[in-house]
Amino acid sequence: MAVNNGLPFDVSSTEYPAVLSLACVDTILYLGSSVGLFASDDHDASWTAVDLGVTSGTGGVRIQSVASFETNLFAGTGDQYNTNGIGILLSADAGQHWLSVGVSNTELTALASCGPAVFAGTYLAGALYTTLDGGSVWDFTNDSIGDTYVTKMAVNGSVAFAGTFSSGVFVSENYGQTWTRRNQGLSDLYITALAAGDNMVYAGTMYGKVFSSDNNGITWTELVSDLPGVESLAAGGGYIYAGTYDGVYGSSDNGLHWTHMDANIADKRILSLIITGETVLAGTEIGGVYISYDHGGYWTHASGVISSSGVYAFAMRGSSVFAGTDPEGVYQSTDNGAHWSKINTGLTLTNVRALTLDETNIYAGTNGKGVWARSLDEVVGVKEHGSDFSGVHVYPNPAKDQLNIELDNFENTELEIMGMDGRFIRRISLRSPETRIDLTNMASGIYAMSIKNKQGSTVRRFIKQ
Repeated sequence: MAVNNGLPFDVSSTEYPAVLSLACVDTILYLGSSVGLFASDDHDASWTAVDLGVTSGTGGVRIQSVASFETNLFAGTGDQYNTNGIGILLSADAGQHWLSVGVSNTELTALASCGPAVFAGTYLAGALYTTLDGGSVWDFTNDSIGDTYVTKMAVNGSVAFAGTFSSGVFVSENYGQTWTRRNQGLSDLYITALAAGDNMVYAGTMYGKVFSSDNNGITWTELVSDLPGVESLAAGGGYIYAGTYDGVYGSSDNGLHWTHMDANIADKRILSLIITGETVLAGTEIGGVYISYDHGGYWTHASGVISSSGVYAFAMRGSSVFAGTDPEGVYQSTDNGAHWSKINTGLTLTNVRALTLDETNIYAGTNGKGVWARSLDEVVGVKEHGSDFSGVHVYPNPAKDQLNIELDNFENTELEIMGMDGRFIRRISLRSPETRIDLTNMASGIYAMSIKNKQGSTVRRFIKQ
């Protein structure tokens, strides 16, 4: 017997939704179809569409499989071609609320780490995922960003930013629990680049505009409006860099004037940028990584990254810089980008489009197979405490207005403070065994502090309250 009450069947049409799976939890029957999940509590006399909290494509989420275990209901979405899929979903309350327990079969556009949270933006409308446990469970119930999709993400202290296609910038100040749209002053809502540096946040757009905000996006100021389409941004040490369809543009006066950089990189599409101290790295669509030691005045090609790879993302921890490439996976450099080597162990899909790091893992967002994580303990050269470095005391931690550094061997010691997203904050040359660092102008959040001298190097983390 065919009972279609409530199902989206059009008897006048020759196209019927495919019934792909069935499962029962207590007295409720669940039906997975090519256009969504449906439930019946009256022995299939009538059916009600189950709200999964997000859509995929124009025809709804494809429920390829449905299974139950005790009171838990699992829904597997998409197919082998990633058609209308949003990964594996779990509901513990008869379908009222859903969690993603794996961001799989999904094209990732952006990743960011903020305090205990890691965020993953995707091409799916409204799907901005959040995990608070290192990626075991992802929550995608973020209705506040509407039906747009996330293009880029950035973090300024403890504040997270999500740039979207056509809806501007969304901000979260509570680790992704809620997102608020902040577009005052933005005359172009097609956000294609975001960056934080020098206590500022910058947004680049598809139509060549760059905006800045000194109050976490409450208001925005236009800096430039006539660049080629902006693909990437980086800021720090008094400099702003914009990667475009036509090379790199830079400003050393807070965005008042912009210069088209060296001809070696002028005609290349710049997908990613990062500042590591005095060094600037640029990831290209075709050509690998370029490196500049003089604030973008002259660029040279870095060795080790396949020239045919698109370098879509950078991330940094201590003395290690990571590059996410498509199709060659993840590379690591321990010499500020001059040389690179692959670290793809366990990464079965190497089409990497986004990268971020938290306290324990490096996360790689892929083009079609979700987020992959690898422990930083497995990556050579990424340690919080250098094995050859001793006699360092950092206190208080957390700190409010002042951080104290005590160092037994302080001669020729350089200290760099960086945000957890890799942005350069400040450099200090230590002149005595005890140094006090003023934190009053720094945003609240987690920071990394790299300490280097002839004894070696170490990275310590501290929290600014």
